[in-house]
Amino acid sequence: MTSCVLYGTTQCVAAVDAAMVKARNDLPRLLDNVYNGITTRSPSARVVVVGYPVFYQLNTPCVGLSDTARAKINEGINLVDDIIRSRAGAHGFRFADVRSAFVGHQLCSYYEKWLHALNILDIGVSYHPTAAGQSGGNYPVFRSIAG
Repeated sequence: MTSCVLYGTTQCVAAVDAAMVKARNDLPRLLDNVYNGITTRSPSARVVVVGYPVFYQLNTPCVGLSDTARAKINEGINLVDDIIRSRAGAHGFRFADVRSAFVGHQLCSYYEKWLHALNILDIGVSYHPTAAGQSGGNYPVFRSIAG
């Protein structure tokens, strides 16, 4: 996100492409390590893994990143969610896909935003769900999967 915000579309696309290669190469193994640890420590736990919403509603007027950059960021998030879903399923865990719950509430959407935009004064909050995103997006999907 830093490359996308600070350096423009070409560098953004290159950074997301590099992150996607890293995700394909490293994320499955890293998730397997975590999921194996959970299973070892709590073999009878019911585990629900919550995915990520895509950040941007596309094809809407939006200040900031280019359409190309926003689409590439969403593509990267979709890849990560697909990897997480696959590895969670391989371990018998459930995957809570929140992407559809956030439709209409992403950055650049017309309705209440459920994601924090870039916040220079508090970078750590940038691109994370707001309280409304947690309660209106993540929690209902988690609850429906967890039972």
